[in-house]
Amino acid sequence: MLEACLDVTVIICTRNRAASLGLVLRSMTALKLPARLSWEILVVDNGSEDDTQQIIASFSNVLPIVCVRETDPGLSHARNAGVRHARGKYIVWTDDDVRVDGNWLLAYAQAFEAFPRGVVFGGSSAPVLEEPTPAWFNESQGELKGLLAYRNPSGLPRRLTVDGQLPYGLNFAIRADEQRRCFYDPMLGVAPGRRRGGEELQVIKKILAAGAEGYWVPDARVVHVIPASRQTLEYVRLYYKAQGEASAILRELGGRKLGIMALLERSGRAAWHYLWYRLRKSHPVSVAQVRHFRKLAFQIGFIEYLISTDRRETLRH
Repeated sequence: MLEACLDVTVIICTRNRAASLGLVLRSMTALKLPARLSWEILVVDNGSEDDTQQIIASFSNVLPIVCVRETDPGLSHARNAGVRHARGKYIVWTDDDVRVDGNWLLAYAQAFEAFPRGVVFGGSSAPVLEEPTPAWFNESQGELKGLLAYRNPSGLPRRLTVDGQLPYGLNFAIRADEQRRCFYDPMLGVAPGRRRGGEELQVIKKILAAGAEGYWVPDARVVHVIPASRQTLEYVRLYYKAQGEASAILRELGGRKLGIMALLERSGRAAWHYLWYRLRKSHPVSVAQVRHFRKLAFQIGFIEYLISTDRRETLRH
């Protein structure tokens, strides 16, 4: 474990997204920084086979960038590698498919100073849709906030609570001492062959439930770039099915027992949303259709996890 000797470590985990990584790093060259802030950008390369290493090297003269390689595939493994190598007193997390606002890191640094007892911090995020965007997708943004990672904390209470809205994984921060006592579970998080998320949610909730203070930082803004390939019903299905799986895992890791009654309940919900999806199915696609489609996918993911072999591993874990 490295001794903390910097103020902030920004961590970006990446795998085979060199072009996108280059754009977020480019946005970081325009950051406004507090005077005397000591910081680093730690890029965790999770087994990339593209030009990721060349992209990282190309910014070495303009950013305080460090690269760590993690060969075990999966976002949780990559996050944990970042935690082990981070030298900052605070760890600020973002993704390789965002663009950071010029005041992003400044806002976090000011929040760390304003709330010295704060452990968890969350910023704002808004989507940017790459063209071409289907009309139904544009009209359904309110139904797809999870997929878009849309979070506007300006109207929320300043304090984070376990049962309230929490930051998305593309824009949050944790004090390093507490982060090192709470690593990310490999059963959760995106990995080759699965889109399952939830690893950051589990960590944030665990830290807050232990009594730590958390705060929103509305001025710490990022935009989340949504490529055209993710603006399809198939991607909506895959995303929300994976979220259903993650929800079931989080419940069991949290001590909930999911037996036959849970399976029957979720099957009933799935049937309900399938019926309404069929009744609302239309061309062009409607917002109501998208609503029931995503909820159906979520329930299917939940059910499939309950009857899966993966569940046995989770229960042993």
